Amino acid sequence: HEPSFLSRATAFLWSDYETKFFWWEPIELLRKLALGGFVLLLPQDHQLGRTLAALLASLLFLAAQIALRPFRRLADDLLSSAMQLCLVFIFLASLLLNVCENSSDLCAKFGLGDDGEGVF
Repeated sequence: HEPSFLSRATAFLWSDYETKFFWWEPIELLRKLALGGFVLLLPQDHQLGRTLAALLASLLFLAAQIALRPFRRLADDLLSSAMQLCLVFIFLASLLLNVCENSSDLCAKFGLGDDGEGVF
């Protein structure tokens, strides 16, 4: 069928994705909103919960990215998956730092010293 005016005008939103994944861009926006906005809805004194929520959201989106591979080009799929994996590692490191800040006993059990000085 012939593309409509609206589909041509919005092609920048879906042209990088395979045809069956035309809806992936709103999912990407939801990921950004979840990591940058919804996580901040948790109270500020629950930093461990915020970090854990961000880690779980990142893992969910990483799994979806790897399973679905929505991009037309393999390089875009790999780059997006690598970016998601980096976010997972960043949130894991943040979680470790939060644990060391809150509990010196747990930090010592991980072999990082009593105050987390062994982390870096």
